[in-house]
Amino acid sequence: MYQGDYLPGDVIDCFFTTVDTTGAPAALGGTPAISVYKDNSTTESVAGVTLTPSFDTRTGLNHVRITTASDGAFYAGGSTFALVITTGTVGGTSVVGYVVGSFSLAHRVKASAYSEGAIWIDTVGGVAGTTPHVHGTQHNPVSNIADATTLATALKLKRFRVAIGSTITLAQGYSGFAFWGRTWTLDLNGQSFTNGYVEGAIVVGASTGTAQKYHLCAFGTVTIPPCTVTDSVLTATWTFPSTGAYHLDGCYSGVADPSVPPVFDFGVTAAQANTLHLNHYSGGVEVRNVGQSGADNVQLSGRGRLVIAATCIAGDFFVRGLFNILNSGTPASLTTDANFERSVVAAAVLDQAITEPAAVFSWASATLRSIIAWMGALSRNKITQDATTETLRNDADAATIATSAVSDVGGVFTRGKWT
Repeated sequence: MYQGDYLPGDVIDCFFTTVDTTGAPAALGGTPAISVYKDNSTTESVAGVTLTPSFDTRTGLNHVRITTASDGAFYAGGSTFALVITTGTVGGTSVVGYVVGSFSLAHRVKASAYSEGAIWIDTVGGVAGTTPHVHGTQHNPVSNIADATTLATALKLKRFRVAIGSTITLAQGYSGFAFWGRTWTLDLNGQSFTNGYVEGAIVVGASTGTAQKYHLCAFGTVTIPPCTVTDSVLTATWTFPSTGAYHLDGCYSGVADPSVPPVFDFGVTAAQANTLHLNHYSGGVEVRNVGQSGADNVQLSGRGRLVIAATCIAGDFFVRGLFNILNSGTPASLTTDANFERSVVAAAVLDQAITEPAAVFSWASATLRSIIAWMGALSRNKITQDATTETLRNDADAATIATSAVSDVGGVFTRGKWT
């Protein structure tokens, strides 16, 4: 009878019944003994095995207790065990070889123990340990990345779930690994992170490797190669260490003081060329050293304030959205056709030529431009008046724009509306 799946170190209790040839319960005699067989091995063990025949003075009812902590090497996780009578008789007949029970240790709980297929880490409240299916589970997270890595290697897992408030400093490279969490800290510590994914971390430090992805993160001072970032906050300086394209979407500044915005530093390494795609951005941002070392360009969309530092000596800028631009550099080009900077918008509205009106405007079809044109004509052009009519002439005094009837009756002067 299969007793179930347990964890290494557990105590397991098992009952079985022995019967005579008529099927009636009969005592297990002949100095009986139970041995434990592991998987398909012929090696047997009696470590931690306690057999009690005729348990509770019930003839034929037998009890076996296995204390798996008695031999951690034999009772290791990931195996199945069989309880076999190796000495004993019933009614004078040998029953050696009868299997009276079985169990497994951490062999059928993989999916539930490692929820989401991840090793769980809590550097604040976790425990040290590297026993598979015991440590690094959702309910028993490990306290450090070293133990988590050992477990991940043993279990062939490539996901880590990190608890709130934890801090992880990488001490080796990770290829194809994912780190999930909320409000935890990751120090990349100069390690390779090829094809890595990070979510919910406060990220600092430097990394190497390609195809890195970050989501819902907060970036401090970092040196990270070309990567993809979504829905994250920038708070300090990001230095570009190698050639390639950076794709940041839905990100924003986490700096309250607009005079010290987050910085993207393109670096001064010879022959290094970078493209920064900063899409749907919000807040202030400063770029430095564009064009110092290669054919750099910046593509920015969103709203906020763009500072082009004096160290930007070349490169191409494409700005779309609503940005106030402070340009202290000398970029090769600065394209702002699709940027609604306040000064640009003001110029577009107020600095356009206004044509002299040919007639008075109508409220039904009036525009700001037509009203301003009318006020300009009324304040600048020649106006004549006789006893009954006031006349507004055009700028050349060659035609009448509009007239208004005037009267003076009983000391009350009236000017009618312009027509």
